Amino acid sequence: MSLFKTREWWATQCGENEAFDNHSLLVAQLFGPDILNVIIVGSHKGCLRIYKPSSKWIEEGKTLTGYQPKDLILESQLENPIIDLNVGKFVSGSQNLHLAILSPSKLIVYKTSIEHIPETDDEDTCALNVVYEHDLKRLGATLTVGPFGGVHGRDFLCVQCLDGTLLFYEQETFTFSYNLTNYLLPNPLMYVAKNDAFVTLNSGWVLECYRYQHIAEFDKNKADQQSGVAGKNLQPDWKYNLGEAVLDIKISTLSSMEMAIVVLGERNLHCLTDNFTLKYTKRLDYTVLCFHTYVIEPDGVLMAMTVTETNTLMVYEGTTLRWSAQLSFSPVAISRGNFQYLEGVIVILSEGGSLEGCFLGTEPSLFVAPPVSTKDFNYETAEAEITNYRKMLQKSVASDNSLINATADSEISLSVWMSPHLEPCPFNEELAVEIEKHAMCRISLEIMPYTPLRRVQITFEVHHPLVVREDYYEIVNLCDRRVVQSVIHMSEKATPASLETTITVTYENSFGALRVLQRMAQVPIRLVASLCSPETSSSFSMILKTNEPVVNLSQLFPEFIGEVSSLSRGNGAIGFQYFYTGTIVTIAPGTSSNRYRLQSDDSLALGLIARQLIARVNSYYSTKQCTCTTPMQLQILNAHIDVHFASRQEVRRIKEALDLLATQLRNIERKMVYNFKERSTRSLKSLTFLLDDTFDMMFTLLDDLKAAQLERLRSAENLQRAISFVLLLLETNMSEDKYALVESAIGFKPQLHSDIDWEEIADAAVSTALRTRFKKLENEPHKKLGELEPLKDVGKLKKRIAHLVERLIKDSDDSAGASSSGGRLEDVQELP
Repeated sequence: MSLFKTREWWATQCGENEAFDNHSLLVAQLFGPDILNVIIVGSHKGCLRIYKPSSKWIEEGKTLTGYQPKDLILESQLENPIIDLNVGKFVSGSQNLHLAILSPSKLIVYKTSIEHIPETDDEDTCALNVVYEHDLKRLGATLTVGPFGGVHGRDFLCVQCLDGTLLFYEQETFTFSYNLTNYLLPNPLMYVAKNDAFVTLNSGWVLECYRYQHIAEFDKNKADQQSGVAGKNLQPDWKYNLGEAVLDIKISTLSSMEMAIVVLGERNLHCLTDNFTLKYTKRLDYTVLCFHTYVIEPDGVLMAMTVTETNTLMVYEGTTLRWSAQLSFSPVAISRGNFQYLEGVIVILSEGGSLEGCFLGTEPSLFVAPPVSTKDFNYETAEAEITNYRKMLQKSVASDNSLINATADSEISLSVWMSPHLEPCPFNEELAVEIEKHAMCRISLEIMPYTPLRRVQITFEVHHPLVVREDYYEIVNLCDRRVVQSVIHMSEKATPASLETTITVTYENSFGALRVLQRMAQVPIRLVASLCSPETSSSFSMILKTNEPVVNLSQLFPEFIGEVSSLSRGNGAIGFQYFYTGTIVTIAPGTSSNRYRLQSDDSLALGLIARQLIARVNSYYSTKQCTCTTPMQLQILNAHIDVHFASRQEVRRIKEALDLLATQLRNIERKMVYNFKERSTRSLKSLTFLLDDTFDMMFTLLDDLKAAQLERLRSAENLQRAISFVLLLLETNMSEDKYALVESAIGFKPQLHSDIDWEEIADAAVSTALRTRFKKLENEPHKKLGELEPLKDVGKLKKRIAHLVERLIKDSDDSAGASSSGGRLEDVQELP
């Protein structure tokens, strides 16, 4: 947006409910050189208006008279829509200018004459009479006029039709027609008088030039072409590849010896000389609505005016921006004219018919800068005010969020239903053959809108290896109740980190505001595991302590109520066996204390069952009950960090080796081409052997790369499960703000698309957390996300994670109390 605004000199409204485009405005000397310019406007409804602006300054240049009713000298309703208009010497034996109007089916030439009204001093009227008309055989699109063939004192007409046919008229007589080749849609067609040529754009975005004489000679040979003597199409005299669509073309006369062809593309402004060589190109960083060119006499300086989508008028001299000003509306056509009381008026026309004549100038600014305060600045008071404002801002954000949620609840109602019944899964047949209990469960989302909603998008998200068969739905318009269903099943032999399903719904309300809602649901545990006999010993274990008495496991897992009593061996302990891995997790409730013991040979398998147990105990007592008394198992996380980092290093090593072999392959091929030209057969044999050997090594490395990438993907999934398990242990022993700090530092998914992966981002995040919260690592430089470099080893990262967790647990009173009793396991029920 410009700092300056155009000054309105004259303005009016052209009718009501009428449409206009860039061919609807024409500023010309219709009545000869004595009466300067008039404004001719033709609407798509067929209404023709001619204005003769007479605005002038009064009271010593302070005010303008503006538009007056006498300025409209002609208003006539024609039978057909006006799609283009032009002025020229179109009548034989007359040197007067006439008005040519193009409608879809006719080309009509009118005689216009201006008459003075005797009863008034300075009012004129205009008479409009038909001189001749041509019926078009095809639908017309644009009108081009000029002295075709180099004639003097006469102007001919050319109508471009929608199908690419050019109809040529020598005033009252139709002469011939020509069909453009490589044509799809009408493009701007301009006539260059100096070269007697037409310039247009073909469907391949190539600027083409056809001389009028060549077109006429080609038409004369049509009979020969039809008989097979000359069956070739007319070739353009000149081509220039623009590479973009053209919005408009203007021809400007710089001097008696030079003309300029100015082409407005979608993103560039091109200027070509009359000998069809590129003079300059100006890159435009905005969308252009319309443009106009003019020449400043007598220097012959070419100026170009463009209008942007922000209603800004840009004035260029060559490629240099000389001025910019803000317009009052968005125009579809722009021109420039000299009128009775002002020359160089910019005339603009909007799509709805707003017509304005303006000029470049500055509006006086009413803003007066206040005097600079000279009092001393109190930093302590300012700090207190900033703290107060921050508190107020936090409260306002919280209230805004609650208000947004309340507003969303009044607009839509979401109900999620997860079926507890499992069905045989027809997907992934290979997995179904190996796993007898390969099943799926159905999930349904009921959407009830209370107001009409638009662009409703629903996404389902689960933890790998769980997959949602149809995880995305889109509804363009939602007015009634809608139920969306999908199914969830396992995709491979692995253990999911959680059974939580996240349903996200985004929509746009009737006011255009975007809303985002989320709902959670739990996949039935029977989909991934079943009850089995508990194990007596395992490699990994964890202790969960509650503030209330231990609950019977048959009450916590009611879906297995018939199996708990038969498999618990009378001591209350049960086991869960995963279908897809065979891993067993044992839960043993305490007999004399409020504790649960969980154990398994796979540390990652503990996370899912532990989450289910904690959630069900908390739901049973309706409060947060469980805390973990097991010492932090960071060695589990460290082991998976090492495996993941090693898999990344292996992928990087194979890629580097492939790069070297690719370079070697290119050198061999280059050498073979050289020897082939020199006919050196002995060298070609050795190079062929070396080429085959290089190909074999590359194929071997490609197989290794595929295996390494699969291993990296598998290690990334295991790392994510290890992170989830560690965060579960921390969540039970930390306050929400401390847990949020750790989760934001390490609780994100590993990335697989770049050299910067989980280790580099976590190292930067943990270092930032230590620096900001505990004032550690102040001597090390602060790492930004765009400045991260691949790590050479992860030793420092593991130490920093351990340091961060240790400090946060030490600062937490609840966690300190839990840690002091972490080794007392004698009161937990021992398995026989």
